[in-house]
Amino acid sequence: MPLLDFAIVTALTEEFRFLRGILPPLREINESVTWYRSRVEAVNGRSYEIVLAYQDQMGPLDAHDLTVKVIDRWDPAFILLVGIAGGFQEWVNLGDVIVGQQIFHYDPKAVTDAGVEYRPAGYPGGVALVRQVHAVSVDERELSQWRKGAKRRSAAKARAVKLATAGQVAKARAALKAHAPSIHVGTVASGTDVVKSEKKKRELLRLHGLLLGTEMEGCGMMHAAFFHGDTPTQALLIKGMSDPSNADKTTLDSFKFWRELAVENSATLALAIITRGRLEPQHAEEFEMDFSDTPIDVTRKRITGPLRNPLTPLGFQRLVVPRGPLSELSISAHAQAAGQELRVLHAVLEFWTRGQVRREEWRDGLRIPGPVDRQPVGLYLLLERSAERVIFKVRSGSREQTAQWVPRF
Repeated sequence: MPLLDFAIVTALTEEFRFLRGILPPLREINESVTWYRSRVEAVNGRSYEIVLAYQDQMGPLDAHDLTVKVIDRWDPAFILLVGIAGGFQEWVNLGDVIVGQQIFHYDPKAVTDAGVEYRPAGYPGGVALVRQVHAVSVDERELSQWRKGAKRRSAAKARAVKLATAGQVAKARAALKAHAPSIHVGTVASGTDVVKSEKKKRELLRLHGLLLGTEMEGCGMMHAAFFHGDTPTQALLIKGMSDPSNADKTTLDSFKFWRELAVENSATLALAIITRGRLEPQHAEEFEMDFSDTPIDVTRKRITGPLRNPLTPLGFQRLVVPRGPLSELSISAHAQAAGQELRVLHAVLEFWTRGQVRREEWRDGLRIPGPVDRQPVGLYLLLERSAERVIFKVRSGSREQTAQWVPRF
């Protein structure tokens, strides 16, 4: 059961830093991995819960490991991998974005006396995500808006260019001022090699003549998304071209501006397909509070032991009604009468997780690490006497509600 809408993963801290700067404020969650949570509002009023994470090292093994952890912890509806890649085709320009409708994993091979026999594997990109990229590509307004941001950033870089010679500066500034990135959807090579060799590029193109480019994390991410868990998770690689995968890579990396644009253009495209709001949200962390009457016999079954006056049982069978999955749930309750705080002598919280009902003893407040299923959460209290009101504070993720119950008579 997905606990949120999107996970966005990167291989490099430079990729993560830019994402962090363009997203709403992030909440840091320190576990075995440091997660960063946020909620993104779409243009049509929908909202999406997202989590960000980045790898410690480049490469497919680290990407696979991180994706497995993402799925185990959050089971996101969609996973996006953003960052930089090298281009393979003449029509893919520096700063353009390549999107992996298919990931071409070239590492599997047999080594014989005659040479290397490649036995590549393939992983399909998530179809719903690919369709969103196509939609941005053909929508004149959305594509223009995305390009406008890219051109603004490239113009700023043109003004700040500092290179060894005046000729280099003039050439770089002209290219940056003319920058108008395109989106290319197709097959992307992925494996353990940092490709900066024309020979290696030609070798891979002989296996698949229309490879858009190459990078190192897609095959690991896609393998985990496809095979880890009971069902595949829709995932997509979105990367910007920072170099042409040849001997020029080292020089271009030293310039920095094309590498930065590759990061920025891929990240803003990923955000664009989220904020257009066409994908059905999970309604993660969304809930309502309901003080509907709960039969006393239901409450008595949860609050065990003898009752005597003035002890008062109070039950809320539908206190929290999730609209979607809750990754965590915190509840506090304060009962009052005649201006004084009443003691809660016994309390039971009842909720569903992974298809099974659970009951937890409750003291002053309780945090459930989750997940909490889309079933009403009940709270049953034993107070030292009758309450004139009970104030509840409920939080899940970044969403919080405070509500007050008062007796009907």
